[in-house]
Amino acid sequence: EVCGDCGAPDPAWASMNRGVLLCEECCSVHRCLGRHISQVKHLKKGAWCPGQLTMVHALHTSGANSIWEHLLLEPGQGKGARRKPSADDCLHPTKADFIRAKHQNLAFVHRPGRDEEPSQEDLSQQLHSSVRTANLETSLRLLAQGAQPGMLHPEKGSAALHMAARAGQSSQVELLLVYGADPTALDALGHSPADYAREAGHMDLAQRLEECQFEVTDRLAFYLSGRKPDHQLGQHFILPEMSDCLELSELAKVAKHKLQMLPDALFAELARDVHDEVDRRENDAIWLSTQSQSALVADRQSVPFLPVNPELSSTRNQGRQKLARLNAREFASLIIDILSEAKRRHLGSQHCGPSSLSDDEPLYDSVASDEENSQSFQGECCPCSAQTAQLWEQVSQLERSQAALRHELEALRASHRSPARAAAPRAPPPPAPSPPPATLRRPSQRPQSMCEWRQLGAFPNNMPRDDSGLGQMQSGQWSHTSGDYDNSLEPLRASSGSPAVGELPSYPEVIARTERITKRIQELLLSAREGRRECFLPCTENILQASLDMGALFVRGGQGPLGAALRQLLESARRLQREGRANPETQQLIQCAYDVAKAAKHLVMAYPAPPQQATQAGEGSHLWQH
Repeated sequence: EVCGDCGAPDPAWASMNRGVLLCEECCSVHRCLGRHISQVKHLKKGAWCPGQLTMVHALHTSGANSIWEHLLLEPGQGKGARRKPSADDCLHPTKADFIRAKHQNLAFVHRPGRDEEPSQEDLSQQLHSSVRTANLETSLRLLAQGAQPGMLHPEKGSAALHMAARAGQSSQVELLLVYGADPTALDALGHSPADYAREAGHMDLAQRLEECQFEVTDRLAFYLSGRKPDHQLGQHFILPEMSDCLELSELAKVAKHKLQMLPDALFAELARDVHDEVDRRENDAIWLSTQSQSALVADRQSVPFLPVNPELSSTRNQGRQKLARLNAREFASLIIDILSEAKRRHLGSQHCGPSSLSDDEPLYDSVASDEENSQSFQGECCPCSAQTAQLWEQVSQLERSQAALRHELEALRASHRSPARAAAPRAPPPPAPSPPPATLRRPSQRPQSMCEWRQLGAFPNNMPRDDSGLGQMQSGQWSHTSGDYDNSLEPLRASSGSPAVGELPSYPEVIARTERITKRIQELLLSAREGRRECFLPCTENILQASLDMGALFVRGGQGPLGAALRQLLESARRLQREGRANPETQQLIQCAYDVAKAAKHLVMAYPAPPQQATQAGEGSHLWQH
């Protein structure tokens, strides 16, 4: 066994999502790239699930490294071709530059010609078939090219994770989970992957899929106590106790109250960020323990805080990095608060979000009852730091803007339903079951307390956004919307994932997708104003992904002015992406972004919406022209 990046013998680390083994020097560069690029873990000292370790070794044995070095292995490479570094080369800049080009920019991944390039839907359907076999390398290659693990098959109505679970392919299941597949996603008949595994007699695999639903909270509990809950016995949470419990300070009480007021989506994002910080601290501790006591660890090999993820907003990136400023006691107190709040939400405790609170209600009405949490809160008597309180203050301010967007979307939905009822005698719509109020915020039926970080960007885009053009991590889901503390409300989607054939999507869905496009355009304009040229390409990729998500709403593409506006939107977004790839000029990018915004405006105006909604869209369209 040798390092996949430099060929050094006896590698001690591994990258789970790349399927390669790494030496200590190359691992230090991977850690600086961030978990959204490479998820590294020590082979012997890391906390592995048996299936994960088996999956990584299987990928390494099958030659998964050739996926990331395809162009280097092609015959006929000239003298000017890039050379792979050897173990004797210096880490900086030789190895570091190669690793960034290989894993962050995906410079050596095979890219088919424009005429040969398969669509994302074709890749996802191929993945749907591949995961039923033991060929892990083929599945990883499809994921590297942009296949979406959470996409439902248009005919079979199931996702790739359902097929892998039915076939009992545990390594394929682990690979899909690493790439952001949701273990609670339901197929067209309402069955989860665990149901598929249980029906086929794969009981161990079904148990593993159920445990993955609590992966974030399990990792946080294990970090503090070294123990994990026994989910088979109905124990889903462990609440460690601090040894030096003190009376809660006023600042800590305010911080805890703000944590309880967070909407479910923002709370899940916060838990995901703390999970990433736990991973950084654990790897730091292992890294230091493997170094010789006489050797000093170079500053350029350390990771003092979470690396910047360009998929997230600057506000959220700053909040993630501030987690590193918490000392061990403060960080443990924050984790206990998150575990306690996750348990409270999982048990269905009554709590009101910021959009439903009134000034006449006492604050304690939104806190869980003493009967439910008397034991949970006994060990949570340690004050949070001033830095933690500042984090909650930032989250609270940003959540108010999200609440305003939620009210606006509800108003649009209500006004859209009225004309639909009037037309009911002529063309009644097919009945659809309405979800319970607690599940309206997300398409998944899983309680938000389980912290679905896969749907919020756990590894939301399949590939890094730096140069690949493949939209995940992310994340979410994993969405493919990136979870931000200041994100807007995620649009509600039908259980099938797309409108019925021959029907137009609802007007609120079109408005929500349009808002997502404009938000991505605003991020590009902000980067241009600040001169951050390295952000141009990820921003243009995000705009294209948001435009493709809009196009996915229209099954038949629309007719007349609506179809023309949709085609104009997609063409403008692709032109913007091409400009972002080729030595982008700021003014040219701004002009192309304006074309995308104008096309989005024309699409909304061409949509056959009720008059008052079309008027509202027209009144807000001037925002897209800045």
